[in-house]
Amino acid sequence: MSGITGRESIQVVLYHPGRGKGDEMNDLNSLVEAAVHSIHVDPSRKEVRIELSYAGSDKKAVLFAGGVDDFVADEMRLSNVVDRVKVFGAEEDADSSTANCLFYLMRGRLPDAGELEWPALQDRLTAIRSGALTLLELEPVYGAKVLLLARVIELQLLEG
Repeated sequence: MSGITGRESIQVVLYHPGRGKGDEMNDLNSLVEAAVHSIHVDPSRKEVRIELSYAGSDKKAVLFAGGVDDFVADEMRLSNVVDRVKVFGAEEDADSSTANCLFYLMRGRLPDAGELEWPALQDRLTAIRSGALTLLELEPVYGAKVLLLARVIELQLLEG
């Protein structure tokens, strides 16, 4: 788990890779208009922790990813506000958008014609379709765009 320290109590909402957008997506959608305060990366443990606070309240949360395969945060600023959260899983109709987002994560740009057949990309798409990996995007209103490809993604709601 994430190793949150201190006296906070937490409620953990685990996103189950490859199972589509179930009830756990409601909790991830609660991050709309949340502020991203910090991102902690531990390459040796392959973990990423993103600390957030909810708009208009004192509530805080940690988006934890374990077994991270790839990660990027573009344009981090002093103020970073989430517009929407996208989770790419095993939905068949999302293949092209999943492939484009994954290519951007892996290469830092959108693909040109024919580049979606790249074997490394296809391997990761297969892992996403099978539920072994989950691709998550925090799309900003302003500030950081975050892309995560990981085995485990949890939203930990901090209380008190």
